[in-house]
Amino acid sequence: MALQARADMELWDRPFQTLLLAVLAVNIASHVFHVPWWILLLSTISLGWKLGHLYKGWVLPPKRWLYLSAAVVGTIVIWEYKTAFGHEAATPTLVFLASIKLLETNRDRDAMFVIITSYFLLMAHLLHSQSLASTFFMAFDVAIITILMYQLHRADRRISSTSLRPVVQLLVLTIPIWLLLFIVFPRFNLTMLRTKPPVQTVGFSEELSPGSVANLAQSNETAFRVKFLSGPKRNPELLYWRGATLYHSDGLHWKPRTEAELQSQSSDLASLMLGKNSEKEIGSNASLKEKVLRYQVIAEPSSGRAVFTLPRVVKFEPAGAMLFQRPFVTKELMVRLSTTRSDHMTYSAASVLEDEGDLETIDAQTYRLATALPKNLSPRVINLFEELAKQITSPHQAVRKLDEWFHAQDFRYTLEPGAAQSKNLDDFLFTGKKGFCEHFASASAVLLRGMGHPARVVVGYQGGRMNQLSNALIVQSRDAHAWVEVWYPSRENPREGRWLTYDPTALIAPLRLRMGGDYFDLTEEQQLNGNIEDVEMLKLQQNLAIRALQRVDQIWDYAQMSWTQFLLNYDRSGQQNLLNELLKVFGLKASPAILTVLIGILLMIMLRLVFIWNNRAPSD
Repeated sequence: MALQARADMELWDRPFQTLLLAVLAVNIASHVFHVPWWILLLSTISLGWKLGHLYKGWVLPPKRWLYLSAAVVGTIVIWEYKTAFGHEAATPTLVFLASIKLLETNRDRDAMFVIITSYFLLMAHLLHSQSLASTFFMAFDVAIITILMYQLHRADRRISSTSLRPVVQLLVLTIPIWLLLFIVFPRFNLTMLRTKPPVQTVGFSEELSPGSVANLAQSNETAFRVKFLSGPKRNPELLYWRGATLYHSDGLHWKPRTEAELQSQSSDLASLMLGKNSEKEIGSNASLKEKVLRYQVIAEPSSGRAVFTLPRVVKFEPAGAMLFQRPFVTKELMVRLSTTRSDHMTYSAASVLEDEGDLETIDAQTYRLATALPKNLSPRVINLFEELAKQITSPHQAVRKLDEWFHAQDFRYTLEPGAAQSKNLDDFLFTGKKGFCEHFASASAVLLRGMGHPARVVVGYQGGRMNQLSNALIVQSRDAHAWVEVWYPSRENPREGRWLTYDPTALIAPLRLRMGGDYFDLTEEQQLNGNIEDVEMLKLQQNLAIRALQRVDQIWDYAQMSWTQFLLNYDRSGQQNLLNELLKVFGLKASPAILTVLIGILLMIMLRLVFIWNNRAPSD
């Protein structure tokens, strides 16, 4: 009899415990990309063990083993994260503790603990992501957790439309309170909640090696979006979004200057950073004012310090939380962050074409780095330098000679070089002759240096895809690219001149620049055929199913961009602008007194609605 009573207690309310398990599983799944794999494995085992207990009669582990495992996991988390504070360390601990708590849940108090923990897991998820999808998930998750809490306090826990009606009504009544709190409390910088820099994730890399850009280009994730504000239009194939300049090379592997070097080489462009005196940066030619392209970038979360802009930045305006990363401008006119980011960020910039504006100056250190050759070059490569450099006196001639040589040697552009993939410069130049943009950019920069011309490799993105609905350019991971910048000295002073883009891909695979990342959707035969008729692309676009999917994708992307922009801009100044727009309708101006009165009125109206609802007739 005693054993049967114990079994009945452990199988307390099996249907409700199943719902509890399902809700907790949803909240744990929302952290799948933010907690260690071994925490997810242990949590999955715990949930599976609980499910087996409920429906297969598995014996639950003794409580002392649960307490011991909690202590061990907590110690490992502290050791791995080097702290017990901050949501990075707290989230995996909370995930594991909630999952093993299910293994001893056999009464209402235990169930309430798990439900409250689910709310905390939801809050932790919002610290990682504030996207539009996360907002929808938050609304859904709050609803199911609240329904579960309501069911816990009912005598009859069977779910039906009648039982769900009161909690749905309660959630609807809280919507005005949510909106009020959202308006009253502006967005704040989540960086202050972190105890250490975020862990590097797969994404844009500021180093170059065979396969680094190719791996990134196989992802369809959005890197950033661009809204062009004013200035002359440019074809997407002419848009090169610079992320990092690389100088140090050993052949096909390239690295940038160290962070200390970049900081020490930063330009004194405080006025440029603040968006002031940009006319001075443009130069003395007043006609350039009409040639300045102004744009706003809304960047997706990513690890790193790179800030993507077009060449020849003449104006840069950081916005919102980006100021906490302390952006600065390098000598190469590239904007960088002093600290690693992992959140959305937005900024505005203005650029002119590379061959416009005042001449640049190359310092002795940069010149030395831009002409340094890799060590241990083979005799074949050195002989190639001599062959290519014959009768070459200018960078224009060197670039043209290099294009002719690539074409004569029948080099091929491919995302998958196959078994013949080149791991070093000799293999690529003399054996494989197949590669991705990083192979051609790396080899071209070395060859140009060997011909006596300063060159550097640039990594970033090229092109993008216009969303006709939002009128914004979408730049995806698959648009990742690498190219070369060559120093073109002036005739009067070789230390003055311009860094101009040279992209060997333009000759090897012109469709790659024309189509951007969509180039990889073509078959290998289509990729090799550089003269694909526009009618083939038109047929693809005229397919009703494809056009419908593209339209849905554009609508969703537009919604995501609008939501991200609103969140990023809704800081203290954004709050002031929103309130001014709302109060303008009533002829009022935002002030502390006016806001206090309006908040009080809104609270009274909401409380009155609640009282009316609670006192309504039963027939209602």
